[in-house]
Amino acid sequence: MSGGIFLITEDNILVEMQSSPYPSEDALQSMIAQFPRLLSSCSENQEASKWLLISREIGVPDNENRSSRWSLDHLFIDGEGIPVLVEVKRSTDTRIRREVVGQMLDYAANAVAYWPIEHIQSSYFAECEKLGLIPQDNLEKFLAGRDEELFWKSVKTNLQAGRIRMLFVADHIPNDLKRIIEFMNVQMEPAEVFGIEVKQYTNGNFRTIAPVIVGQTSGAEARKQAVSLAQRQAKENLQETMDVFNQLASGRYTATGRASLYRQVKLPEFPESMHYEFFHSYSDGVTAEFHIEAAKYNSVSSVLQELAREVPEINGGRVDFDPTWQNRGRLRVVQKVRSPKITAETMLVLIERTKSRIGEAIAKCG
Repeated sequence: MSGGIFLITEDNILVEMQSSPYPSEDALQSMIAQFPRLLSSCSENQEASKWLLISREIGVPDNENRSSRWSLDHLFIDGEGIPVLVEVKRSTDTRIRREVVGQMLDYAANAVAYWPIEHIQSSYFAECEKLGLIPQDNLEKFLAGRDEELFWKSVKTNLQAGRIRMLFVADHIPNDLKRIIEFMNVQMEPAEVFGIEVKQYTNGNFRTIAPVIVGQTSGAEARKQAVSLAQRQAKENLQETMDVFNQLASGRYTATGRASLYRQVKLPEFPESMHYEFFHSYSDGVTAEFHIEAAKYNSVSSVLQELAREVPEINGGRVDFDPTWQNRGRLRVVQKVRSPKITAETMLVLIERTKSRIGEAIAKCG
């Protein structure tokens, strides 16, 4: 049995609020877009509780052509740069049971594969225009002094790593959907899955909103704690690797950054979007890589493929070309033995062996 909801007025009058349905699904969606704190308040992480609305009804493609097949109700980005995918249903909608789960998995799987960071940024600018907001001012207010470039970089990195949050939102979440959410939240990593009931109470003059989170089982909490520990260890490993590299490469190259999953080595003769990078993945640990992050230099990927064939091994590590990275490709060295010293030495060799060929390829792009 659930208790009532009461409001005490300034005149010290006790007002009992009655559970009230939303007039439409759009009314619930609009309220969430206007007040994302209704959802983010359920987060225990203070940084993660700050959400930026990217777009309502954002298109999700199912192939590399990027033509939208589906439409996600809301996309937010939290303070850690984690994409938050939100699907909203009223309890009266029969699709809230099983169909909504399939929808969300379609959205998540294809967003990770086919959403470039440019699409997310352009969607944000378009949404601001619809809302009459100045995009840069709104973003600066959200970032509160943090670096904009690093923010978008963290969004891209989290998306590529599958580090996303999926939220099922309704005025009431049925028990069968709760069980599915709890199961998914325990099993999925590094993605998170939650349900949030956003209940509404009214008495004719006042309205109260009471969000309640669903899916935080003890198993899910234990998994999140393990993931959090792994993230802290990853950041420490990255920092140690960067420090060792900067000592080895003193006077020649410098690794910089404070992000959780990467550190960059930028050569002054290369454009900003072309750089070497220490990147941490949970499967391979810290790897030495080279990234193409602008469409203008897509043709450089063919040179990266050639280099992977010509230099199959560096410092005992396997050299791979990954064509799926941002649909442009990256060169990476995966070490059998993981240590900051070996990875730092590997990066130094990778730069020396590849920078000349990559520089020539960049020059041909004009």
